[in-house]
Amino acid sequence: HQQGVSAEELETAKRNAIGNYNVSLANPEDLSSRILMNEVWGRDQEELYSFTNKIAAVTVELVNQAAKELL
Repeated sequence: HQQGVSAEELETAKRNAIGNYNVSLANPEDLSSRILMNEVWGRDQEELYSFTNKIAAVTVELVNQAAKELL
């Protein structure tokens, strides 16, 4: 995209990411893996619950700025 990511594209991506994350937490193996990795990376237990809020907080401006810097 020369114009960057659209608001609609971002909202679709965020819904998919949040939905997939929530479904993965229902699987005991995935849940234990996430808990272990949070421990390895020094994150607290709250990370399991705040991750979806962090995804929801991503803006079109942030995505397009990151793409501009990295691509």
